[in-house]
Amino acid sequence: MLSTALLGLSGAAHAGVAVPELLDRDCQPLPPGSTVRVDCYWLVVPENRDDPKSQDIQIAVSVMHSRAEEPEPDPVVFLAGGPGDEALAGLENFVESPMLENRDIVLFDQRGTGLSEPSLDCPERVDAVTVNLSDAQEPEIEYRRLRQATIECRKRLLSDGISLGAYNTAENAADVADLRVALGLDEWNLYGVSYGTRLALETMRSFPEGIRTVVLDSVDPPDMGGLQISTDGAAAAFDRLVGACNPDPSCSVEQPDLDQIIEDLVAKYNETPAEITTGAGVRLLLTGDDIYAGLFDAMRITESLPTLPTIIESIDDGDFGLLEVQAEAGITAFGSPMKGMFLSVECADAAKFADPKRDAQRASSTPSPASALVQYTAQAFCADWKVKPLPDAFSRPVRSKIPTLVLAGSLDPVTPASDSARTAKRLRNATYIEFENFGHGVTVGTDCPRQVRQAFLDDPEAELDLACLNEPAPEFLSQGLI
Repeated sequence: MLSTALLGLSGAAHAGVAVPELLDRDCQPLPPGSTVRVDCYWLVVPENRDDPKSQDIQIAVSVMHSRAEEPEPDPVVFLAGGPGDEALAGLENFVESPMLENRDIVLFDQRGTGLSEPSLDCPERVDAVTVNLSDAQEPEIEYRRLRQATIECRKRLLSDGISLGAYNTAENAADVADLRVALGLDEWNLYGVSYGTRLALETMRSFPEGIRTVVLDSVDPPDMGGLQISTDGAAAAFDRLVGACNPDPSCSVEQPDLDQIIEDLVAKYNETPAEITTGAGVRLLLTGDDIYAGLFDAMRITESLPTLPTIIESIDDGDFGLLEVQAEAGITAFGSPMKGMFLSVECADAAKFADPKRDAQRASSTPSPASALVQYTAQAFCADWKVKPLPDAFSRPVRSKIPTLVLAGSLDPVTPASDSARTAKRLRNATYIEFENFGHGVTVGTDCPRQVRQAFLDDPEAELDLACLNEPAPEFLSQGLI
């Protein structure tokens, strides 16, 4: 059981680095009626471990205590995605987690994100996106706005004394290693989703001490990257959606030519943008490229996938009711790519795969339908963000003997299942499971992947009971069922 008694620890989290301070922090409230006990801390670490004169930064940490009287001694630490997602903002989502039945859960906002200090938020970029979605300009004009907002954000953060080059996966992994030791834990289990898997993999490689098991959900590996992969991946994701629709009677009967419908929809609304108003009262003027980007984002969510063919058809028919709902959710999803943390991490991690001049040119002139998607990547702005790339060794595949469970969704548009499968093959003690017609982050809100995850955590050496995989995959809904 973790407690504030750990604050006096001394020793080494990793070679040459003393255990950082762990200070008490006020906790944010949980939902009324919650009986889960939470302890909250600040983890104090150097901003730049390569600089002896580096300032300290504070990582916001919350430890959710197990419901068991005698929990297992090895908690699960959750590594959020993004990069830039806020783990502590979703604290209440873990209140009913089956992992709390016998283990504590450790959550933290990665450096530069959420409650951690300093914050690398870029409201300038968020404002630019809102303008871009409201006036339907050419890609060159929209890119110019985002680029100027990026430059303004960088200038402001630098004036605040923030070392933007210190916010990358290598430093993140060192934070994870420091946190385990600061909490007084001999062992724990890493659980990463999306970008959190890249962070888990780097932690496995550079700081394997004390890692009992690893769960990788929707792998974002360090050996992949680049703008071409992002745009090609979008086209491949729509191909997979069409491929899943064709054998499903409820989908293929209602939308027999889904690929052609998508192509026609993009062309139609590029010529005459769709004017909509979200439930929050935000007026948007969406081009076909914008709608394409929004549909791509919607494919991440497994619960949204069964309705997507019908949403696509309704938009093509000029019915924007479902589009308004999707657009509001999409605006929220744009938050992470607009953050400085996203830019710092992606531009440092994937520098080996980038060509800054070429990527900036593509972002300002990419032909439909990928132009809107390109502008939500980091690579298009790395020339202006100007952070030092990580060594090429970071981009090599990770090899490890740590017991690892790798999970993927067959329709994941962001981190294709093929990336997860390839990563699992390179690990020496990994089990790979793919879930049919699931999207991104299969353990988020779905029962079968959670059951498999729990069984693995309980006994990583035992043969997994995969009976729940025989349950019917999510089916597409016909228009009359919505």
